[in-house]
Amino acid sequence: MAALSPRDSFANFDKSKLLQLSEFYPHDFGDGEKIMLDHQLGLYRHSALKDPNLLTKMLALVLPVATATVERCFSAMKRVKSSLRNRIGDDFLNA
Repeated sequence: MAALSPRDSFANFDKSKLLQLSEFYPHDFGDGEKIMLDHQLGLYRHSALKDPNLLTKMLALVLPVATATVERCFSAMKRVKSSLRNRIGDDFLNA
C-alpha cells in the first residue's frame, strides 16, 4: 500500500512491485489485464500528481464499500463469538 501513497510525490511508487502483486491473482489478472494494469498505474501516478484532490475523491468512492465489508466481518464474528461464549469460558476467549 505504501507504493500507492502520495507522500513525498510518490517517492515509494514502484510500478514493477505493484505489477508483481497481480501474479498472486492469476484468475483475476490475465495477460491482457496485466498490460492494462501497467498502463493504468502510470495514469494513476500522473493524474494524482496533477490533481491532489483526486486521492480524496477516490477515497470517498472506496470508503463505503470497505466500511460495509468490515462491518460484515464484525457481524459474523459477533455471532461466532456469542455461540462460542455459550460453550467456552471467558478466560479461554481472552487468551
